[in-house]
Amino acid sequence: MSEFDASVIFSDDGNFTDEGRKALITGAGEGHAETKAFDDIKNLAGLAKVCVDSKAAASRKMDDFIQIPKADDDEATKAAYRDRVLAAGAPTEAAGYEFHKPEKLPEGMEYDQAAEDAARAFFFEHKFSKAHVAALTKFNAEGKVAAHTASATQATTDAATEADEKQRVLTEGYESLKTDWPGEKLAVNNRIALAAIDIFGDDDLKAKLKEADMYTNATDDAAWEKAGVPAATRRLFHKIGLRTLDAKALAGAKTSGTDKNTMTDKDRAKSMYPNTEF
Repeated sequence: MSEFDASVIFSDDGNFTDEGRKALITGAGEGHAETKAFDDIKNLAGLAKVCVDSKAAASRKMDDFIQIPKADDDEATKAAYRDRVLAAGAPTEAAGYEFHKPEKLPEGMEYDQAAEDAARAFFFEHKFSKAHVAALTKFNAEGKVAAHTASATQATTDAATEADEKQRVLTEGYESLKTDWPGEKLAVNNRIALAAIDIFGDDDLKAKLKEADMYTNATDDAAWEKAGVPAATRRLFHKIGLRTLDAKALAGAKTSGTDKNTMTDKDRAKSMYPNTEF
């Protein structure tokens, strides 16, 4: 049996020699041929300390390690695993969560602080990790902003479509009057409608028409519309005028808002109720 020569491994001061350090690397195995782990280890005391510290660190890691349950483990074990995973990154209080908030909200959208407070309480109660909450709130906030923006865009589009349709109906109404009441008839028939409104319309409508001087501007579609009398309503009052009043007298009336036609109340009544004795 060959004798062990310690002088090859240790120098006179007890530190590792170069050969001793090579022996450590060789002892670590082929996979560690290029390791620098022993460079700072001078002697056996240093080697022993590194060994003890490494084992202690490995033990602590095992204490903190959360064992993934097996497929055949019971539900209680799996639930305990989920709870530990969630609790691993949970703050010590609900205020510790960081909620994602957009730098600028779209016009008309307000931040819901009450919803955030309720969510914080829920996440804290169930020990959600801060990373999970940050991801969830970012996803939720971005989704709400996108939905609000899309809704606002659609509302603008719908309003424009509605306005276009309203204008189309108005324009078609105006054109139909000009077609059905050609030439001088347009002014005459509009004045007949005005005279009927003077008698049967409400005071507010008559005041608006008088303010617009509609007798002089009888064919001004914009003035009629501003007063709240579209083409269809003018047609209706024109028919009323023809059926109940002296149309020629009505057409010759000089001022809208006054009763200056040539018919008496009795004449009007006879026109309205021809089968009644007066």
